[in-house]
Amino acid sequence: MQASAEIFFEHERWGRNLAWSAGLHVAVVGAIILYAAFASGGRGQGWGSGGGGEAMGVTLVTTVPLPAPQTQTQNVLANESKGVSQSKPKPEVTEPEAIPIEHLAPGAQREDLASPAAEAILAHALDGT
Repeated sequence: MQASAEIFFEHERWGRNLAWSAGLHVAVVGAIILYAAFASGGRGQGWGSGGGGEAMGVTLVTTVPLPAPQTQTQNVLANESKGVSQSKPKPEVTEPEAIPIEHLAPGAQREDLASPAAEAILAHALDGT
């Protein structure tokens, strides 16, 4: 018999295995429920009934009494000394002057600097021709 390289054609029957798995799961869950029902023996019936030795009983309340807010007081320093050291004066920062542009005269506008070629392109774009 020649062995097939295709493994997807081989099938196993899962019905019996799934039935055993489901049955065992149901049995384990049932055993846990039966143990919880019968093994506890009603030991939790006296919970919260009080009388537990030195335990303190509590009751429910609708509000909790909080202390009144304190009045605002002025924050007064212990002494008026300015400290052991004095603040250093801030150094004066001088901004360096900008590098002058040689072909820009003082007070000249940006339009004055346009080249004739740029003006021709702009005029052509505005005319739409």
